[in-house]
Amino acid sequence: MGLNLAGSGRPRAHHSECLLQNAGGRLRQLVFLQLIFGGEYDGRPPELLVVRADHRESRALGVEACLLAISKSGDLAVALKSKLIGFVRVGTLARLPINGGAPREIADNVQEADWAPDGSLAAIRWNFPIVRIEYPIGHVVYKAAPPVWVSNLRVSPDGARIAFLLHESERFDDRGRAVVMDRSGEIVSRSRVFARGQWALPIRVSSSTIALAACAASV
Repeated sequence: MGLNLAGSGRPRAHHSECLLQNAGGRLRQLVFLQLIFGGEYDGRPPELLVVRADHRESRALGVEACLLAISKSGDLAVALKSKLIGFVRVGTLARLPINGGAPREIADNVQEADWAPDGSLAAIRWNFPIVRIEYPIGHVVYKAAPPVWVSNLRVSPDGARIAFLLHESERFDDRGRAVVMDRSGEIVSRSRVFARGQWALPIRVSSSTIALAACAASV
């Protein structure tokens, strides 16, 4: 199992079992074999690192890339040669086996990507200044011109729907709304606008459900 960790810092504790407290006060147990995360250190390009449950130190995978998503089979979706545009990174989407090997390039100008259960990918992709969502790669289900942009793309566990944050006011102002769309590009539902859309994140909670996680500052 791999965990896609947001942020660039190294984990402080590495255990095979972690106890997490939910809002109801009950404890849930998370068991993992290794953590995979991306980081930027000392002005170097982004790189991928891994830490195993039975080791205290992380090690570099030897790939300069940003981690985008981890598939059920353990393959990594990464962005190579990424560059910062506004406050998002755009690079070349590639597939990387978790056990090593060379990354296989798939598409250029990709901001984010997420795995579908069948092993295909959904991606936010740029054809400047147009931003579009492709699901699967090459099939455009949404596109928009400035000032609109999108972020935080997620695929539902059954692959039937995608969710993302839609930012309509100004590129790259992060206020926005959550949107759920089916594979044909039809909008199924949308939330109200959050003042800080980056903190209203679509997350997967069941085979066909994508929920909205928001912090108090953005509600």
